[in-house]
Amino acid sequence: MVNIKFNFHDSIIENIDYIHNKKELKLKIYLCNWKQKDYQDGDPEMIELCLIFHDVKSFETESSKDVYINGEIIEVKQIDSNTLKFIVLSDTDTKNITISAREVSYFYY
Repeated sequence: MVNIKFNFHDSIIENIDYIHNKKELKLKIYLCNWKQKDYQDGDPEMIELCLIFHDVKSFETESSKDVYINGEIIEVKQIDSNTLKFIVLSDTDTKNITISAREVSYFYY
């Protein structure tokens, strides 16, 4: 089950690494820490976060994955229990990244 506890609005996608033979996708995000529920004064306002999608069933983008790097996340929608859709603002318009996976984990850099 894919369940995300973060507020990604205005955060930046720094890198997408899809390892097809491992069915793993790593999404490196420069996260607006100050928008998170557990943020406290004195915490860093921005932090680097890596989401790791395990047992990826599908990974879809509207164009080259490079278009999304440095793209601003506008919204993340839970499509079903295993699928997330990231709506990303690129240089000229919005693009979608849809990832379906068995589960997701994360770590901070």
